Formats: sequence, C-alpha cells, structure tokens
Amino acid sequence: LVGFLGLGAQTNKRIQAIWVANSIMEEIMAFPADDPESPTGTLSPEDGESGRSDFDDVDDFNDYSYPTADHYGFTASVEVLWAVVPTTGGAITTPAASPTNYKQVKVTISGAGLDPSQNVELKTLVFSTSPGSSS
Repeated sequence: LVGFLGLGAQTNKRIQAIWVANSIMEEIMAFPADDPESPTGTLSPEDGESGRSDFDDVDDFNDYSYPTADHYGFTASVEVLWAVVPTTGGAITTPAASPTNYKQVKVTISGAGLDPSQNVELKTLVFSTSPGSSS
C-alpha cells in the first residue's frame, strides 16, 4: 500500500511538472522568434536585457532558470538551440553548427520531490525569418 501511495504522489508531481512546463512554454511562445530591435545572430539576451521583464524574443530565454518559488518549488530551465529540420524527413538535429531557420526551445522541469528519472522536458520549434542576422 505504501508503494502504491508513493506512486500516486509521483504521478501528481509529474502532472504538476507538466503543467509548469506548459505554462513556461506558453510564456516563451508569446514572444517573436527574432529580435524586433537589435539583430545579433546570438541565442541569448542582448545588451540591456538582464531579466524576463526585459526579454523581447524567444532566444532571450536561452540558459534562463526560473525561480523555484514561482513554480511550486520545481527547478525550471530553458535552452534555445539552432535546429536543422530535414526537408526529406528524418530526425531534427540540435545544435546546428551555424544559424538556421529554426530554433528549438526546450523547457526542463526537475526537483520538488519529482523522481529524477521523471524530469519533464517539453520541446518545440520556432521559425526564424532571418537566421544569423537576428536573435
């Protein structure tokens, strides 16, 4: 019975983690793929963008970690990479050796009693209209 109850608790934690990952991904996807003001070709915040309130495009979130207090004690981190999407099918490749028309956004949720083997990763692709000249 104790093992069954533990399994239920892990299931609840995983559901919470999935909810947090979706919430963060929705926040990120509300931003444009390319920087509207200062094209740099890098996957990181531009000068003067020191926190979420300053971010103005998707890749500003690269290497960003959310405060645990904001998300039920979970550790939430974001990674943005250039991605190669084959036109003839096959697997998406990250990171790309150079800027491409696609950016992969990955949100990882861990901690807060979540079994490490049950960490949640949520990935999506965004289309970049000017790879290499904007971020």
